[in-house]
Amino acid sequence: MEDNYTAWIQSMVIALTIKNKKGFVDGSIKKPTSRVEEAQQWERLDTLVKTWLIASMLKPISSSVSHCKSARDIWLELQEMSSHTNIVQLFHIENAIHDFEQGTSLVLSFFTKLKGLWDERDAIFDIPP
Repeated sequence: MEDNYTAWIQSMVIALTIKNKKGFVDGSIKKPTSRVEEAQQWERLDTLVKTWLIASMLKPISSSVSHCKSARDIWLELQEMSSHTNIVQLFHIENAIHDFEQGTSLVLSFFTKLKGLWDERDAIFDIPP
């Protein structure tokens, strides 16, 4: 997860948006409390989203979030787990940007590599909630 959390979460947001289920992880689709039928439907859909999330993870990671009661809880747990990793990643990327030199590279090659580092840094800040 440390190496691919950003890519994984972006892919999951796309997949969940396509399926109209992103609200289960971002908290905008809340469990209904007034009607039993609606609450049961919400539970089924939340379980479906939890299944998708867990199926997309490596076993050690999925085991660490299997206790979560909802898709939103899994999402927040993963976000918490990755936040520590993101700080370390950001430190390494910032150092790489600071130390990056053109040397004998062509300007286009130098700029492309530098822009890749900037994009990687920006992706850490652009992780969806």
